[in-house]
Parts: sequence; structure tokens; C-alpha cells
Amino acid sequence: RDISTTLDDQAARLLKTVSQYEDFITDWLVAGPYTLTDKTGADLFDIVFAPERDDAEVEWKSQPAPESIDDFWCVNLLRSVGRDNAAVYLKTCVYSLQTHQARLEVGSDDGIAVWFNNRKIHEKNVLRDCSRGEDVVTIGLLEGWNELLLKVTNNGGDFGACARIRSVDGEHLDGVYARSRGQ
Repeated sequence: RDISTTLDDQAARLLKTVSQYEDFITDWLVAGPYTLTDKTGADLFDIVFAPERDDAEVEWKSQPAPESIDDFWCVNLLRSVGRDNAAVYLKTCVYSLQTHQARLEVGSDDGIAVWFNNRKIHEKNVLRDCSRGEDVVTIGLLEGWNELLLKVTNNGGDFGACARIRSVDGEHLDGVYARSRGQ
């Protein structure tokens, strides 16, 4: 093998590694924890708390930045709320230069429900570790600001979630970014 083939192979592997981690949303507001006596995280999954109601007052706080660059893609909810048997909500605004279909990839530890522009588009009441792209949902991005809301439930142990928006084919999507406070 000549040196250019080896460099091409190394570059291809590096680009593949980078693409596994690009486009994750890292700017979130968090509300909670929401708990009820004698209820597990799985029990709380179907209970409607304030962030799911239009007329409710909700105290949103900035989610702390990750402690390690290695974990930037996963929102560590133990750091911000630190509770077993709880539900927590994450909210951010997604800007798109144009209206088009996209792919929302989410992961969670444990259960997750997703609303996009005030419409519930996904839910999975499970016990699992958080992994990139566990669940994939097609969304319709509108031109301008769009709202993304996640409900994450925890029975115990680790507690987190991740989300990113990609093209329908799973590639990087130009002209799309997220900011917790929009505008």
C-alpha cells in the first residue's frame, strides 16, 4: 500500500468518528424533578406534569454543561436534578433556514416522550441506558424557530438523554441549530 491510501483510510475513519458525534443538542433548559410518593419513574411516565400543560407555570433552569468533553452529547440529569423515581423535562428551540423533513434521533435513560412544536411525536416507557440514536423519528422542521420538549423518566441509577437533528438520510443538515432560549 502506498502512503496516500493509508492517509485516505485514516481520514475516512476520522470523518466517520466525527459524524457519530456531530449535531447533538447541548443547550437545554430543564424543569423538575417531578415525583409522587410510592411511584417509580415508569409509573410517572403517563402522568401529566406542568410542562405538558399550556396554562401551567414552569420554572425552567439552564442545564449545566457536561463535566467531560467525552460526554458532551448526553445530558446528565443526575447533575441537575439527581433523583431516582422522577420525571424531568428538557426544552430547547431549533432554528431552521427552511421548511423541510428531518430526522430526530433521541436516546434516554430511562423512558422518553417527545413533543415537537407542541405535538407529541414519540414515546417509549423503557428501562435502558442512554445511547446515541436509540429512537429515530421523522419531523417536519418549519422555517424559523421550532420547539423541542423531552420528558425523561428515571427509575434509578444513571439518568440522561440525548438528541440530534440530521437529514432524513442521517447526514449533517446545514442551516439547523438549537438554542435553549431561541431568537
